[in-house]
Amino acid sequence: MSTTENESVDDDGAHGETPDEVTVAARVRVTFDDGSTKEGEIVDDFADLAGDTTVETRIDDEHTVRLRRWAISTDDHGIVFADDDAVELIAPRSPM
Repeated sequence: MSTTENESVDDDGAHGETPDEVTVAARVRVTFDDGSTKEGEIVDDFADLAGDTTVETRIDDEHTVRLRRWAISTDDHGIVFADDDAVELIAPRSPM
C-alpha cells in the first residue's frame, strides 16, 4: 500500500476511534466511587448473572460485596469489576 505524504496508514480503519458500545474486548475507563480511575480491557460480561436485580454476598460482619456486570483487566495487570454506569468507552491503544 502506498500513501501520500499527508495520508496516514490505518490497517483496520478503526485505529484511534472509540467503539460504539461496551462489549468484551472494548477498551474502557472505570471510575470508582472515590473518583479514581483505571483503564483496561473488558474480559467478561456477567449480564446473565447480574441481571436487573442486586445480588449481594456478606463476607463478614463488616464487608458485603455486590455482583458487577463487567470484568476488566486493567493496564496495571489487575482486575476490577464494574457496572455500566462506571464504565466509559475509550479509544484502543496504539500498537507499539
